[in-house]
Amino acid sequence: APTLPVNSSTPTWYALGRAFALNNPANSREAFIAYKNSINGGVGGSSCELQTNTWTSLGVLYAQQKQQMDALHSFVCALNCDSRNKAAWLNLGVLYERSEQWDDALICYKCALMAITGADDLGSGESVNSIDLDAILAQYNEKLGKFAHFLSDY
Repeated sequence: APTLPVNSSTPTWYALGRAFALNNPANSREAFIAYKNSINGGVGGSSCELQTNTWTSLGVLYAQQKQQMDALHSFVCALNCDSRNKAAWLNLGVLYERSEQWDDALICYKCALMAITGADDLGSGESVNSIDLDAILAQYNEKLGKFAHFLSDY
């Protein structure tokens, strides 16, 4: 497991998680631990941007490990912090696409495009802020099982 001083900063934990995740898939356990420490906040807590990046990276790692429900939870947590985060929307779209949920994937890709372009609407009448993230997550609440208690925290 990663061993940093207890007073390590949140950005340090995030960077360590990225290093473990990118360096070697066999290090996924260490990456999970580092991301968790980043989310829980090191010295000085963490900014919303860092929280969003950490949740998105954690979602990608879960998806690579074929843990789709955990990946979904992570992407939704990222979007709860920053509803205009293009990486979280794109990765959530990919997750839905792999599950053959085409309509949900299309909504996510539209939201990513709106985030990239800064548009509030792409002609569908649906804005990024009108997407009900709680409703998306509620669809999977039963499947999340032991992770459902995290929903109220983020």
